[in-house]
Amino acid sequence: MCSELNSLTGFPTVVSEPFLTNQKSASGKLVLNSHKSPNVICINIHYLYDMKLLDVIFEVVVTNKEMLGKGKDHVVYDYKSDPTKVIKSAWGVNKGEYKYSDKSNQHIVDMNPDHIGVILKYPNLFPKVFKYNQRYAVIEKLDTSRVFQDQKELYNQLTKYDDVFRNVVESDFISGLYWTVTKVSGFLPKVVRKMRKADEDLTLLERYVTLFKKLKTTVARSSYYGVDVTVHNLGYDSVGNLKLLDF
Repeated sequence: MCSELNSLTGFPTVVSEPFLTNQKSASGKLVLNSHKSPNVICINIHYLYDMKLLDVIFEVVVTNKEMLGKGKDHVVYDYKSDPTKVIKSAWGVNKGEYKYSDKSNQHIVDMNPDHIGVILKYPNLFPKVFKYNQRYAVIEKLDTSRVFQDQKELYNQLTKYDDVFRNVVESDFISGLYWTVTKVSGFLPKVVRKMRKADEDLTLLERYVTLFKKLKTTVARSSYYGVDVTVHNLGYDSVGNLKLLDF
């Protein structure tokens, strides 16, 4: 069974192929065969001895997907068999092409194992990972809609207490708050004092500041390009924990 992966607009249907001679490795893991096209994955069903793995592969490869979001390195699709989860994969372009050009041949590529490793290492900061392989990860779906409301509330609250926010537009306020909290020395205590004096509720601010400080001392410290903290890249899990979708 083979599947053509040549577009980021959705997952394709499977194309037929004769029985393949894939093998299980010495460790017992499934080995995918090579194919003349780099955008085709072939799977030998005979060796899919783990039915849970079979379910994931069928869900990822066979069923057409709705793309929920796309970042600079990853794309997220819905997971139709479980609305509490999503499917995350990496995307790239052909060798020699500029990755962010509309004319580039964008397609699914192997995920960076270090990326998944970081997400697994910090489950309190990122969505829970349920299953993954070199191409896909089934992860916890976060509620991103609440973050837009949070941003509006924080914008209306904080712009009253410090001029540093006066030139920041509401749509980019979460990003500005992260940068200010992690880069501007002495900013936070000054604002908190003013807010307490005015009897402001600090609950929402404390929630975001706590996450930002954890990101700064963990992921941001080892990330060459920094952490992508925007309103589109944050969400709440099922028990109300604020997390970062990607980095």
